[in-house]
Amino acid sequence: MVEVVCGHERKGRPQPKIPSGSEGSSSVNRLAIALSVYFILGVLAWSTLSDSRIRMVTFVILGLFAVKTLLHRKDVMHGGDE
Repeated sequence: MVEVVCGHERKGRPQPKIPSGSEGSSSVNRLAIALSVYFILGVLAWSTLSDSRIRMVTFVILGLFAVKTLLHRKDVMHGGDE
């Protein structure tokens, strides 16, 4: 059997699909992990950065990443309905 992956042919048996539960719970788990990582990075920034201006810029950047993550999840879950 020949399978085309990313423009390249791959020969051999197809890999079995591993059941991972429902797709919705998987994306929620990944969202929770991402937001938890942003929170942990914020705590680390708070405890290690002494300059308040640098700390606030770091929090703003982490907040923007969190918002981007939430907006991306919304776009993926709703399929870009307009």
